Amino acid sequence: GAAVFSNPFDVAKVRMQLQGEASSGGKVKGKVFSNVWECLYKTGHNEGIRGLQKGLSASIVREGSKNFFRIGLFHPVLDQLHDREFHDTSPPIWKRLIAGSVSGAAGAIICNPI
Repeated sequence: GAAVFSNPFDVAKVRMQLQGEASSGGKVKGKVFSNVWECLYKTGHNEGIRGLQKGLSASIVREGSKNFFRIGLFHPVLDQLHDREFHDTSPPIWKRLIAGSVSGAAGAIICNPI
């Protein structure tokens, strides 16, 4: 979902970061884009939607794996913080925040190389 909308900005970021780097022929290219919007426009105009969505599959795998751990770890962490045997009420917000923070951090750490 969200990767489809954010991926063109990642493409523009990488292209702008690589401006001035040596090309495969050894020649140093000059500055092609002056800002993100120009990069998005030129890429879309010259390469179409495929150019704007380069690397989308890797982005989807990265986000999917992060979400797998974030969502999958939330309840086990929450259960460690709020044992339902001893508490009849639902967990307080601060326990939910801690569980969300821990599971989010774990997802980011586990999936960092992706």
